[in-house]
Amino acid sequence: MYELSIALNKNEPLDNTGLDPSDYYLRCMHKKWFTQKLLHWHETDNQRSMPWKGEQDPYKIWLSEIILQQTRVEQGTAYYEKFISHYPTVFELAKAPIDEVLKLWEGLGYYSRARNLHFTARMIQEQYDGIFPDTYKELLKLKGVGPYTASAIASFAFGLPHPVVDGNSLRLVSRFTGSERPIDQPSGKKWVQEFLEKRIPADSAAGFNQALMDFGATVCKPAKPDCQHCPLASRCIAFKEGMVEEIPMKAKKLKRVARVFHYLYAEQSAQVLIAKRDQKDIWQGLYELPMKESDAPKPLKVEEVKEVFLLPKGSEVRLLSKGKQRLTHQDLTAYFYTCSDLPQDWGHQHSGIWVDIKNLSTFGFPKLVRCFLEEKQLTLNI
Repeated sequence: MYELSIALNKNEPLDNTGLDPSDYYLRCMHKKWFTQKLLHWHETDNQRSMPWKGEQDPYKIWLSEIILQQTRVEQGTAYYEKFISHYPTVFELAKAPIDEVLKLWEGLGYYSRARNLHFTARMIQEQYDGIFPDTYKELLKLKGVGPYTASAIASFAFGLPHPVVDGNSLRLVSRFTGSERPIDQPSGKKWVQEFLEKRIPADSAAGFNQALMDFGATVCKPAKPDCQHCPLASRCIAFKEGMVEEIPMKAKKLKRVARVFHYLYAEQSAQVLIAKRDQKDIWQGLYELPMKESDAPKPLKVEEVKEVFLLPKGSEVRLLSKGKQRLTHQDLTAYFYTCSDLPQDWGHQHSGIWVDIKNLSTFGFPKLVRCFLEEKQLTLNI
């Protein structure tokens, strides 16, 4: 067991019978030490540069936080800059057509974020006269804004002492306190939330939250954390107990689903048939080629392609390409076919629209389909 005397409170009795070790550690530890060490590191050693860092405009903070949900900073930065260039204020974003927003989002994934972004921009324009709410409670009413994003906006834009509880802070606090509570369960999140609420300074909430995020991203990383240069290591329980690789812990194991999509590339008179995904599923609101999903993890036979896509019996069908994409919970495999001698009215059966090949780039497609189209277009004279 770790040495309890590191808790700094000399008057605290060492008899902690009935207490979880990390409960005891949290109770008796000097609250200012963690905060001071973290803020000092942020002010002196952290050189992490991001275009939204230090920003106080709630619109830009909100935009950056939505983009960075489930996205690495390296990838999200370019999208943030694109959105700010196209929509400098919430008013421009609210006026934009949803198809335009989805096209700009193309390749970033988790497209519900883009739809929520557009919906909320209109909500702020119509219900709040374009002014972001300035309380944590009101921010939570915005679509797509959860506790973490609300805390980020509240602290960075308005200086309110609401700590951010994300993957970085969950990992950092769990390791520091030696907590074995699963961070994907309410008890684990509550533990971290309470720890941070007791330590976030009212006069430097933004700096504290930024330090948490940066520290977790650059020092207390998920893999190969830099414990040797960590300013918190002298009182980090996971480090002292050799449990850095085991903490934080999770109760649930990620379940993955395999899905197989079959796409038909139908071309007539330099036009391609595409259809919009309106069902509540991945890529909602994006465009794709006519598609059928199947359970079989292999390409369809020629006669099966004709049957599922309602093609004439005499049509010539070819398999053009195979693609794969890995999402958080899904492994996708796609097969792309083409067919010659399509009847003129064939597209009406698939609720699609015919688009000039040269205009395909103006539509938003899933990455899997976009990669196929770009590869296909290399062989066309357009």
